[in-house]
Amino acid sequence: VAKRGKGAGFLAPPERLERFFDALFKELSEKGTDVSFTVKTRIGKEDPEESRELIRIFNRYPIRALIVHPRLQTDLYRGVPNMDIFEAWYQESAHPLIYNGDVETAEGAKELAERFPTLGGIMIGRGLLRNPALVRELNGGEKIRAEELLSYMEDLLALYLDMFTDPRQAVSKMKEIWWYLGSRYPGREKELKKLKKTRETETLRELQREIICAGEHPVQTT
Repeated sequence: VAKRGKGAGFLAPPERLERFFDALFKELSEKGTDVSFTVKTRIGKEDPEESRELIRIFNRYPIRALIVHPRLQTDLYRGVPNMDIFEAWYQESAHPLIYNGDVETAEGAKELAERFPTLGGIMIGRGLLRNPALVRELNGGEKIRAEELLSYMEDLLALYLDMFTDPRQAVSKMKEIWWYLGSRYPGREKELKKLKKTRETETLRELQREIICAGEHPVQTT
């Protein structure tokens, strides 16, 4: 996507992005269209210094809110979010700012709220796949239990089996979830490797149970 100049690839060169917004808001104004929208962005394509120009551009337009993932496009999801650069966006943005990136625990969300007290919100993405109870935790609820997580995964598999005529498609979808969920289980690499290779529904069920229910503290938290 980025190689075709789409997604985060649209951030460079910034002049193209600015022309796009100029044309967009001009047309909306001429047509009298009453519409508002948010913009989700990274902090640049290849260099954090690109942030300065991007902030200037976004500040020119009546955007409802700006959702910022503080990584470069070239970072993909490697490394850690650049919180110093996000601090600059927080200080300089003319719009309500929403944070996105690696929010996986209620504690992490609390730290964000304390550091950025006027933050417009937090967007949760992959963290919710890794921890299906994260929203509950954010609202003061309890952490997910092993038996609860297993029941959730079995229900999810059942839904996928109803959705697809070929059970292998359902298994494939479940393995996508496990790509995130697997990081909760250090020391279960052997079982996770088997799960990654399986194409059979029953084998998937058995491996899910073995991974989730194994050990004294089967559901790991960070």
